[in-house]
Amino acid sequence: MFESWDGPEVAALWIAIAALVFSVLSLGWQIWTWRHAGAVVHVTANQSLPVYRGEVGAPHVQIAATNNGRGQTTVTSWGLRMPDGNDMTVLYQLPWSSPLPFAIPPGGAAGTWFLETDKAQDACQRAGLDHRQLQAWVRLSDGRQVLAKQRGIGIE
Repeated sequence: MFESWDGPEVAALWIAIAALVFSVLSLGWQIWTWRHAGAVVHVTANQSLPVYRGEVGAPHVQIAATNNGRGQTTVTSWGLRMPDGNDMTVLYQLPWSSPLPFAIPPGGAAGTWFLETDKAQDACQRAGLDHRQLQAWVRLSDGRQVLAKQRGIGIE
């Protein structure tokens, strides 16, 4: 089949193959830039120990949201998700928590919110849940709810 091909046919084949490769690369680039065009928010939950006038206070759950995307977003609420899918929404703000709503520019400062660890553990005990199964979340102004990738509140 290919024995009778001369220069123009072979050149046309290589041009077609190169066009196909560049088309696939272009499509991949378009998908990657589309997925990273807006806000890409990451949520984490850790333990923190506040210091009051030189003395260490009770442990707190610290929920942080960072924006690694290219568009600004705003956090409107935050909380913890229970294993059964229900949300534990925190209705009060500790004074050192970021105010709500909280705008997070791309690559900007993280928003951080705090909850007393013993209150989260008490709520879990009342509900018969394991605190290691809680999952931190934030709700954004566009309606999305972003969950932390790792479960737990930073204690074992």
